[in-house]
Amino acid sequence: MGTNTGTSLPMISAITANAESKLTGWTWASTKTQAIAYDGNGQIAAYNLGDPAGVGAATGIRRTVARDSAGRITGYTHTSNGTAVPALDQSFGYDNLNRLISATQNGTAIQYSYDATGNRTAKAVSGTSYPNTISATSNKLTQTQDVGGTATIQHDAAGNITSDGTNTYTYSDRGRLAAMINAGGTVSYSYNALELRVGKTGPTALVPTGAIYYVYDESGKLLGEYDANGTPLYETIYLGLPVGVIKQSGTVAGNDIAISLYNVSTDQVGAPRIITRQSDEAVVWRWDTAEAFGATAPDQNPGSLGTFSFNQRLPGQVFDAESGMFQNWHREYNPRIGRYMQSDPIGLAGGINTFGYVGGDPLNRIDPQGLNWVMAANRVAAGVQSAYYRFSPAITEFVAGASGVNGAVAAPMSPLVAQIPATVSRMTPVARAISEGVESGAFCAASEFAKETARVGQLIPTHGQTMSNRGLDKLIKNLRIEGVKNPLTVTEHQGRLYIVDGHHRALAAPRAGIAEVPINRVELPYGAYKTSADLTYTPGGY
Repeated sequence: MGTNTGTSLPMISAITANAESKLTGWTWASTKTQAIAYDGNGQIAAYNLGDPAGVGAATGIRRTVARDSAGRITGYTHTSNGTAVPALDQSFGYDNLNRLISATQNGTAIQYSYDATGNRTAKAVSGTSYPNTISATSNKLTQTQDVGGTATIQHDAAGNITSDGTNTYTYSDRGRLAAMINAGGTVSYSYNALELRVGKTGPTALVPTGAIYYVYDESGKLLGEYDANGTPLYETIYLGLPVGVIKQSGTVAGNDIAISLYNVSTDQVGAPRIITRQSDEAVVWRWDTAEAFGATAPDQNPGSLGTFSFNQRLPGQVFDAESGMFQNWHREYNPRIGRYMQSDPIGLAGGINTFGYVGGDPLNRIDPQGLNWVMAANRVAAGVQSAYYRFSPAITEFVAGASGVNGAVAAPMSPLVAQIPATVSRMTPVARAISEGVESGAFCAASEFAKETARVGQLIPTHGQTMSNRGLDKLIKNLRIEGVKNPLTVTEHQGRLYIVDGHHRALAAPRAGIAEVPINRVELPYGAYKTSADLTYTPGGY
């Protein structure tokens, strides 16, 4: 490992959290602040997007979140410099299955329609309906309409989309997207052993410099995109959620490298909504008025300061300019129709519709891995808490070495970067610090954030347990807000996990949209469980 002797530059400081360890704010290096407020149920109630006190090109907003009794987001209101900005306000409606069915912003009304299995059958914009046709024998999309016209969709035997009327797609034997072909040429994609996409190559008209490579942290978060020469296109700094972007200009060969820092403001699901230049808080990128499923392109030059390219979208997703799709770890997502291009790799474990995205509710749910959705409040809170305790020493500042933002070249230290070409195997010092800390255990003092988890469906109950509907409903609501904080106590017998404490939580978790729960393993005897014979019962009132 090389030694970095560069200059330390600040990113954020004065990180604060409430009594529940939920992040409440911080101070940017520009001295501006992020302030996150919570309601009585512990859900995010307000946050800053940029600087709400800014003026001119630095004008930001304060967003207030309204919710119904079920905790679903029903609207956003906005202020800037203490004055309401109704043009940015939005309202939302849901059906009884928690699917988003209406959205209104600045006079534009959008309605979404679904069939019984969750396929979107139509999207209406200001009264004009654009229908989708679903196969009568499956959930495959066969035809779609939008303002550009009608497109016929074709699939292979596995359900992967092979043609959408504009692009043709081919797949590997593992079912991963191998290439996209259109009038501009062919773009090919490569993946590592963890199924993370690590590169794409193609003609420069579709892929500038002919190649882009991707580097991730140990949890699969994208740390940066790099061109064919190993030059970073952008690199992202996280505090659980994205908080900063690093841009580099110049080259090592030219000895003229310069870097710029930008602040990232995210929403309640962790999606970037406004990016500001750290030096003066000027807004350089905004996506705060996007259609709920991500169909609206961001404004990459809102203040006429120059085009600012940043490809991260909804949590876990990266925009592909060549196809218009969002790469979402295990598969590709089409924001225009709000569904995936491929069937879910985990089958029905991710939901009854293997093409659907977050059960039709992108305002309250996320799917960072492209496998199964989780409540955003649970995942975002846990991710921020973990980062706050584990990574804050590395995130509050980063080191800019004399050779550029990447400093000394670092040898790959994780299978996450093992397949990245040597020219881009170096990571930002922040990323290196995080990776080193994780591997050495230096950032793992908060062990409560590194609990083992298991899918609820794999846990076997050990006794019947009745519960009133009222009690169950109350527990479900609490889990939707707080998540499963306390691990279920389990014991292993003949390779299977048996619940010895936590039956009510195991019952309520799936109904709260939680598929995976923390567990704590114990050995028998434990409490009333003396031997393995005590793990067996005759099902009754469970």
